[in-house]
Amino acid sequence: MKKVQQLLPPTGYKGGKRKLAGSIVDRLIRSQKPMIYDVCGGSGAVTLALIDAGYPVDQITFVEAGPWGLFFKEASYGGLNMGYIREMLNDEMPKDPKLVADWVEKDVASREPGAEEFLILQAASYGSTPVWHDGDRWRRGDRSANRAYKARSYWEPGPASKEKKPRGTIFRPDKIINAVAEIDVRCRGLEVHWGDAFGADYKADAIIYLDPPYEGDTGYGYDIDVSAFLSQRICPVYLSEGVSKEDADLSEQLGIRRGSGLTKGSKRKSEWLNFYDCPKK
Repeated sequence: MKKVQQLLPPTGYKGGKRKLAGSIVDRLIRSQKPMIYDVCGGSGAVTLALIDAGYPVDQITFVEAGPWGLFFKEASYGGLNMGYIREMLNDEMPKDPKLVADWVEKDVASREPGAEEFLILQAASYGSTPVWHDGDRWRRGDRSANRAYKARSYWEPGPASKEKKPRGTIFRPDKIINAVAEIDVRCRGLEVHWGDAFGADYKADAIIYLDPPYEGDTGYGYDIDVSAFLSQRICPVYLSEGVSKEDADLSEQLGIRRGSGLTKGSKRKSEWLNFYDCPKK
């Protein structure tokens, strides 16, 4: 019987690998390397799946330039303020779902930017669009688009929706709190590089999983030159992309966006895992 993953990202995140993390982690662990780097780690789906699978937390390095990097940096040494997170979600958040978006945009987004505030903003982000801070205010999506932050507003389910009742902005505060509490305990000792991916200390006897912004897709607040990164690699790299890369040593289709199931005739974009072995000397 397949084990149900207990350690999961606390919020939605566009481009996150929650559905595919198990398949990716299987391949990373099979490499039998003593160190795994999760680069452009985002909401931490792959890192959390590694820990959930029993891979030693102190043999994982989480690399992320955006606010998720701050979030996991705080979690790695017990720096997350769980009391504050509970207070915001249980006490401060309006009980009327119609008022939640306004509270997030006008109150939470105006506070000193920290990991806890980011968590609420990302949870409420319209379409789970990635959230980031430009040093002055919160933004969403591609840096070049210059979009201001926007929370999901109250909505009525459409005719094809499985939901029967309207929901608020932050769907399940209890689930967010429980997920963060679990991360706060089990991510202690995680090595976190909060910054540019090129600045991390990579070891030759390791394997890298790289999940950059996909070619042609909506971007994030931070980007990476994938070609330059691959050219500088000193260990094997698994690269997630929406296409099979011709220069890869091996390409494998893992699934379809928004899920891991492959269906004939689907118009959804594919998810590919491209493998680059160590450069030949």
